[in-house]
Amino acid sequence: MFYGAFEALDATVSALYQDSLLHPTDPLRGTWALFLGRSALAQGRLELAVTRLRESSALLKQDDPGRALVWCAASLAEALAMQGHADLAHGAVLQAEAARFSSVQCYDGELALARAWVAVANGDIAHARELLVQHARTAVDEGAGASRAPSRSAPRRSGARGLAAPAEQLGPPRPAAGSRQREPPG
Repeated sequence: MFYGAFEALDATVSALYQDSLLHPTDPLRGTWALFLGRSALAQGRLELAVTRLRESSALLKQDDPGRALVWCAASLAEALAMQGHADLAHGAVLQAEAARFSSVQCYDGELALARAWVAVANGDIAHARELLVQHARTAVDEGAGASRAPSRSAPRRSGARGLAAPAEQLGPPRPAAGSRQREPPG
């Protein structure tokens, strides 16, 4: 996330977040809390991630200008599952699914990763792998591999041994029928 520049990201977003606290009706406060929660999650700071993502979730339920509640709830599910709170994580997945718009699929990879983390929290690594492979294959078959599949490195970065291998077996994304494939630079 943001190429690992967490200190700069946190400083900038924290300033925006602090400013939003001075304006109770600021519609972006939930978004700033989401970004801080995502940064904390990526850094493995799970307590802070859960705190910020819960705050963001509550705010985005009231006002979600960027339709980010799905991303927030899925991220919250991941953090809770990583803490071993499978039931709470499952509830966050249900919240993400309820907030999902069929026309906004850019968060589907995050939701798939959240479902997999819930399976891990329940001790079912095989099911977690199955969920990720199924989602990645669907995304690749639909030509949306890069935009809807979870990051291939996300399970490895997060310490979920055994989850990364299936994604690597899928090969490169295939373009959707009728789409034009650009040549990679260089």
